[in-house]
Amino acid sequence: MTEAGEAGGDALGPIEAPASSDRLYLVRGVDVDPYRPIVSGDVFNGRNESLEAEHDMLMVVSHPCSMRAGAHLRPRLQVAPVVAHRKLSVDEWRTGSYKVMPLPDLRDDASFAASFDLNAPIKTEELDLAERVCCLSEYGILVLYQRHIRHLTRLEVGVRNLEPVTRAVLTEIELQDEWNQGLARPRVEASEELETVLREEENAFDTFMGSEGTGGLTLREELANPYLHASVRRAVAVEIERRST
Repeated sequence: MTEAGEAGGDALGPIEAPASSDRLYLVRGVDVDPYRPIVSGDVFNGRNESLEAEHDMLMVVSHPCSMRAGAHLRPRLQVAPVVAHRKLSVDEWRTGSYKVMPLPDLRDDASFAASFDLNAPIKTEELDLAERVCCLSEYGILVLYQRHIRHLTRLEVGVRNLEPVTRAVLTEIELQDEWNQGLARPRVEASEELETVLREEENAFDTFMGSEGTGGLTLREELANPYLHASVRRAVAVEIERRST
């Protein structure tokens, strides 16, 4: 279960005000590696030339359910420019600044924000895994979409309401990360080419998730039922072990 499952989050009210910046991030800086699949909230060094705003970083803002076909990224993703931004107070997180996703302490204690007003598509191939700056935690991804929904619709949706509709795809991302750590990383460390290995293992993972689980459903279809997640995790772990020997 993600941190978003905690009753009430960090502050009273539907709009979250994280108690610390650490809760928003899974990894930052040198801790980011190329084996985690690209997902919403990832920040990359780089520019989208179609955006007029001055920026040298981008955040992926495509929804995790729409940015993939199976395990494969779609050819284009929505990104928002990431620019320097002052750190927000708890009240400002909860009651304003909805045009941005704040990114406190993103880099060397400096704070930034991604602008929802200026997002635009970019070719997926332009996102360089070697230039990824951070990955949000699952809680951070839910906070991102809570704020994005508020910006687009003025509707305030609690993260506990958002979690169930993203659970299947976020679990699959986690499983693909484990697959890559167990199978892609050793191949690259044995001097195989990173891009080729990631592409091959992505295809292998996608095929495996399309294989039959229980009751005539594929493993991917089973992820739609949270009560079957444990059996899917077990199946993936067993397959990683089998392929590793």
